[in-house]
Amino acid sequence: MARKHLLRRQTLSAALLLSALATSPTWGEDDGWIEFGDAPQQQEQGWMIPPEQFDQWVFQHASNIEGQRKEFETKLALAIDNVNDVCQLTEEQRLTLRLAGEIEINRYFAKYKQVKAYYIKTKPDQNNFNDIWQLIQPLQQIAQVGLFGEDSALVKASQEMLKGEQRSRLRELEKERRDYRYRALVEAYVMLFDDVAPLSSTQRERLVAVLLENTWPPNVFGTNDQHYIMHQSSLLSRKKIEKAVDGPLLDLVYDTFQKGKGYKSFLESQGIKPYAEEDE
Repeated sequence: MARKHLLRRQTLSAALLLSALATSPTWGEDDGWIEFGDAPQQQEQGWMIPPEQFDQWVFQHASNIEGQRKEFETKLALAIDNVNDVCQLTEEQRLTLRLAGEIEINRYFAKYKQVKAYYIKTKPDQNNFNDIWQLIQPLQQIAQVGLFGEDSALVKASQEMLKGEQRSRLRELEKERRDYRYRALVEAYVMLFDDVAPLSSTQRERLVAVLLENTWPPNVFGTNDQHYIMHQSSLLSRKKIEKAVDGPLLDLVYDTFQKGKGYKSFLESQGIKPYAEEDE
């Protein structure tokens, strides 16, 4: 990874935590810390990406529609199994969740076909390629991260369908996974201070504790997790950080945390905020 390269600048920029987590994400999803492909460099003539290579560009390691659909189907089955392990679903309930997941998958591929048809029709050149890239990049990100996150139709269907004890069990499971994932996010963030601020193991543990005590998980995990934790850390006062570190390290940690303030407007525009019970 480009970890040392990033930390030498002492910025802990938006890319500093890519692929840093190894968690057990909710609903069988990937963790959202993935490097996505860049927009291709514009050629002087011809296609940016030949139409026959369009699928591989969007789906990347899945290569084509069949491979990507299989990945989605596998994650859907895993998500339903995760709920069943806790709630002991009836066959009717399993079918309801399966249908909700299939609707999500079909919507994705319908959008994909629209974008591909538009790409072939318009054959974007150097002047207007960015327009089509804005349509392609979300498809690429979803293909990598997954469809069945906390704001998906699958999760909403389960919340509406499950009642009583089943609902209580699911809420407990979601809280455990949300807390586990957020702790992993915080620990990864603190770990990457080592090249900038040589913290002792005790200081790292204390800084993790301060962050967990004074910040909250996001309402939605995904590709903006790194932006979220950076902004949350920027809200900590020097007095709170002082519980974990002091001296010159206090100034360095505080100043680094403050860099995350710039993500406030972006996170708000994406609808990302601290989790609350009413988000369920």
